[in-house]
Amino acid sequence: MFLRGRPITMYIPSDFHNYEDLRMELPTQKLQLDWVYGYRGRDCRSNLYVLTSGELVYFIACVVVLYHVQRRTQRHYLRHTDCVRCLAVHPDGVRVASGQMAG
Repeated sequence: MFLRGRPITMYIPSDFHNYEDLRMELPTQKLQLDWVYGYRGRDCRSNLYVLTSGELVYFIACVVVLYHVQRRTQRHYLRHTDCVRCLAVHPDGVRVASGQMAG
């Protein structure tokens, strides 16, 4: 298997003996992002803004985070397919544009 052009080795668990019992269908449960930890500040500039709603907007990896400081809650924009590299906030302080690396 390859991930972004790099070979990835996948190991079968050594304690698994009956491969016929292995489920092949996808699980019915879906993962839901609860909280994002981190901030990309090392190699980007102008990447943290305060919106008129009182939320901070910033990004890490492929996620744009809207953090409400007083409520201690986060909302997430998850539609990027590659690392986010820039943010721009409209002068109205409500609308936000985000850009990702080519991909």
